[in-house]
Amino acid sequence: MKKISVIIPVYKVEKYLSNCLNSVIKQTYKNLEIIVVDDGSPDQCPQICDEYAERDSRIKVIHKKNGGLSSARNAGIDVATGDYLMFVDSDDTLNEHMCEILINQLIEKDADIAMSSFRNVYENKVFNKDINLKKIKSIFITQKDDVFDLLFNKRIPMIMLAWGKLYKKELFDNIRYPDGKIHEDEFIIHELLNDCNKFVFVNLPLYNYLIRNTSITGECFTERRLDCVEAKQNRVEFIKKNRNLFLDKAINQYINVLILYYFKSKWANLNEGIISKLKKEIDGFVEKNKNNKVLKLYKYFPWLLEIILKVKYK
Repeated sequence: MKKISVIIPVYKVEKYLSNCLNSVIKQTYKNLEIIVVDDGSPDQCPQICDEYAERDSRIKVIHKKNGGLSSARNAGIDVATGDYLMFVDSDDTLNEHMCEILINQLIEKDADIAMSSFRNVYENKVFNKDINLKKIKSIFITQKDDVFDLLFNKRIPMIMLAWGKLYKKELFDNIRYPDGKIHEDEFIIHELLNDCNKFVFVNLPLYNYLIRNTSITGECFTERRLDCVEAKQNRVEFIKKNRNLFLDKAINQYINVLILYYFKSKWANLNEGIISKLKKEIDGFVEKNKNNKVLKLYKYFPWLLEIILKVKYK
């Protein structure tokens, strides 16, 4: 029976941690190795982790100095002994059938990555946990180029995120998350999909993503957010070397993010040097990439583009 290593980074989530751990412990697929990484949490999380480890022998706790989400995930990967890896954020929860459904689909299809849909769950609001499991609808992608193209189309939403997926462990033999970055998922998803031969998507919301004001993704726009721009730029360089067929798509994706984050930096009144650097980078693409629709708006109607983006994203 194949083993799944479930890696759960933990930091300042004492209010949510028990719900998360309970949802993993109660999975109908029992052959789990549950790796809980206490990333130097200053609250009661370390004690909660240890208490759960005493109750369930499948739980392994790592206590480490705070290094951020990437560092915590990497620490879990380094000690994982399972055949497959799954990442769970410590304020989220899983449908009790998630592991079973994904591993069955992955083995049946001989895929490298299996992914489920998800749903947003709002703090202090009750949600219906019931899901109709009688008809599992899946999308099975068997061509490497079609798998890699998931980066650039909207066929499967939120493809870049680490959670909500089950991975063959060997995909991470030479891949780790970048320390000190946010948007860390964006930095490596292209590497993972580059090594993925077959991908299966299960269109059931098996992952419950908690929306809360104090999460990393809920913070106001700061310079740290520009890690996303760097990630997209790194993707362009990776594709130049490895998957040149997708270069135009990667460049257009980078340009679109660059423009969005240029305006976001203006709205957040970031340092003028940062804003100027982003503008200079965009201006360098204006004449070279004339088919990019967002660039056209930026060149001829920047005021209109800013209004559109502000309505959509601010």
